[in-house]
Amino acid sequence: MTVPYNPDNLFAVKCWEVELRKTAKRTLIARFYQPQGTGPFPVLIDLHGGAWSRKDRYANEPMARAIAASGMLVMSPDMRLSEEAPYPACVQDAHYAIRWLKHKARELNGDITHFGILGSSSGGHVAQLIGMKPHDPKYAAIPLPEAPHLDATAVYIATRSPISNPVARRAQAEKKGNKEMMKKSDTFFNPPETIHEGNPQEILDRKENVRLLPLLIMQGGHDDNVIPEIQEKFAATYRAAGGDCQLEIFKDSEHEWTAVPSPEADLSHDMVKAFIAKQLRTLQKKAASTIGASTKSPAEAGFFHGDAASNHSMLMFSGFATLFHFSMSVSISLPNSAGDTSVASTPTLSSFSRISGWRTATSTAACNLSMAAFGTPLGATMPYQPLTA
Repeated sequence: MTVPYNPDNLFAVKCWEVELRKTAKRTLIARFYQPQGTGPFPVLIDLHGGAWSRKDRYANEPMARAIAASGMLVMSPDMRLSEEAPYPACVQDAHYAIRWLKHKARELNGDITHFGILGSSSGGHVAQLIGMKPHDPKYAAIPLPEAPHLDATAVYIATRSPISNPVARRAQAEKKGNKEMMKKSDTFFNPPETIHEGNPQEILDRKENVRLLPLLIMQGGHDDNVIPEIQEKFAATYRAAGGDCQLEIFKDSEHEWTAVPSPEADLSHDMVKAFIAKQLRTLQKKAASTIGASTKSPAEAGFFHGDAASNHSMLMFSGFATLFHFSMSVSISLPNSAGDTSVASTPTLSSFSRISGWRTATSTAACNLSMAAFGTPLGATMPYQPLTA
């Protein structure tokens, strides 16, 4: 059972590194921040910034260490830089790293049930793309043969100064006469038209079919690199599309304030931890309510409507349960971020029902009757389908 996350925890943190993947030019390394405790701990991946052209796994160490100390297993991977390979190479590296981490998490005392993504600047851009399009085959192009069933889905995203609109960010650099920043953008988005394909703002504007995870954006008010107006527009568009976006402006901060020791940096660390705690509490409550429903009798769960005797199929199942002391339930495959499913029982036999935000289709051939006394499954579970993409 996962250790309940408390942002006020203070664990000792062990750090170490492993080889993640070899590319044509170098070996990508992943750095771990592991809380020293009983565990298992929830898992977070930290994606570094650097305008797609510099920095590495050490870029966000103060934040990664602070979050790990609160009771999370954190991994910060290297990603290819733009001079090594343009878009979407680093997105592919991050996608692979997420799947790899999910595969290894259990042996590292981690629980991937509520997997999260943290990204800074260009790493925030990568986080947004994967969060919105975790199943895009272009991003999932690097295979993980030892765990081909895993995907890159997450349940929340936290970001600092994300490049939510690369087109607007490049325009800002041009406006300032910042030729170096313009070159970094052009090197990464090569050919040039890919800047539109990999643009989170334009993806929303085009109304593409995306997932809208709970999203935190922390933005410096004095940032003249990715200006606040870019985030304000993106947050408004995200919310209008149905997503939950928390935008926090640190009015006296610039672009990279979270990595420099200061009260504002400490506040940003605490804000990310509070955001994570809120998401985990919400998800755990939903899971508890779903599991709790399985303990109800058919009548308590609203199994019968009107005169049960008039419903021959219901009466047949009711009599079957009474005679043999069976607990009748449809088995729902609830999703976890590993791409696997965990089974929870919900007492309903409606042909199409909504349980705690998830759908399950049922049929005569696909019901799963579970014996209350023995817990023995007699049928097959049905795959889940989220209510929203």
